[in-house]
Amino acid sequence: MDNKLTIGQAAKIVGLPTKTIRYYEEVGIFKPLKRENNQYRVFSDEDIRRLKLISEIKSLGIPLKEIKEIVKRCTEKGCKDAQTYAETQLPEYISSIDKKIEELEGLKQQLIHIKDNFKKVVPNK
Repeated sequence: MDNKLTIGQAAKIVGLPTKTIRYYEEVGIFKPLKRENNQYRVFSDEDIRRLKLISEIKSLGIPLKEIKEIVKRCTEKGCKDAQTYAETQLPEYISSIDKKIEELEGLKQQLIHIKDNFKKVVPNK
């Protein structure tokens, strides 16, 4: 892989829209290390690895605030520290997912009840 990629090339490799990469940069989650004289972003192999990490973590439903902390720790203290941090946060995410599953199951039961009792609730004219 060429270590001087444009944002479009980086986006294709990582599978993210360029707009998303720009947003991640804007909110401080990701910062490409270099810009060309024309101010275009230049992405290195390391930038691509970092973007892939961000994308994979985001796909797990982890909030951007936490992703920012994980990336910061990985960049500043090494990925072992980021891994430890992420592992301590996982029980909270698992609990949150369990709560969402319960809420969705309740909604599903309500919809089934409405479907099964629709004729009783709405008279057929």
